[in-house]
Amino acid sequence: MGGQPIAKVVFALRLRLGTDLTTYIAGVSSFTLIREWTFGVSRSSSLREHRLRLAFDVARLVERSGGRTVVAPWFLAANVALGDRSPARVLHDDDFASARTAVILAANAFATV
Repeated sequence: MGGQPIAKVVFALRLRLGTDLTTYIAGVSSFTLIREWTFGVSRSSSLREHRLRLAFDVARLVERSGGRTVVAPWFLAANVALGDRSPARVLHDDDFASARTAVILAANAFATV
């Protein structure tokens, strides 16, 4: 989804994770921003876009393995591969390069079980 407009990425994430979790992963405190991104009214920062695009790619991987109903719980659950932190928290708190590597590894581990 790297080439897709951020509006489509955000819309797809909201369907899979909900607005609250999408907002948290993006690192913003305003639901208004998420709605504006969904409708293409406003642009997000490139770092936020990278986080959201990564979250979407990981969500698709988790969904392929466990189904759509597993995606949001997977992002919220403590994960041993992430030091007992949730993937959402890692995406929110850690620098992007570290978060990308760690969350992709955790998602791949989930997908191969």
